[in-house]
Amino acid sequence: MVVNFLRDFKNYLRLKKLEKNYSRAFFIENKFLYKYLVQYINYKESALISYEKFDISNQSDTNLFIFKTNFFQQLVFLTINIKYIYSSTPGLNQTIFQKSKLYNNKYIYIQHSSIGLINAYNHDAFLNFDVVQVTNKFQLNDLNIINKRYNKKIKVLKSK
Repeated sequence: MVVNFLRDFKNYLRLKKLEKNYSRAFFIENKFLYKYLVQYINYKESALISYEKFDISNQSDTNLFIFKTNFFQQLVFLTINIKYIYSSTPGLNQTIFQKSKLYNNKYIYIQHSSIGLINAYNHDAFLNFDVVQVTNKFQLNDLNIINKRYNKKIKVLKSK
């Protein structure tokens, strides 16, 4: 436990020192989600934040920041200062994955499945995202319903 805390502290300081070099951060909760996000990552301008270590496709892992303790996982998200935060994890502000309290970052949800957004997820899973990627007309319809029902202005990112 103490070892994880000390490693997290070191990673947190490293992230805070380097975050001005990044225009994007990718929250990759676990190694299984990486394959859905890898196509969007420009390694020169992206920080990768995770709860576990994984192989990052023959790239240097200098921009991989791993946090194992709940304290640092939450602290990172509450204090991050990187303009765009990409995630394939829904439920922003409902778990440790929180919007920054100090900076006006933009949060973009990247799909890892083609299922609907209303029936497969909690009713408020996407309410705190600024942009949600949709991959089919059902997701587009669901996002339009979410925007109307909750008086939101979540932008649509269409893709195949």
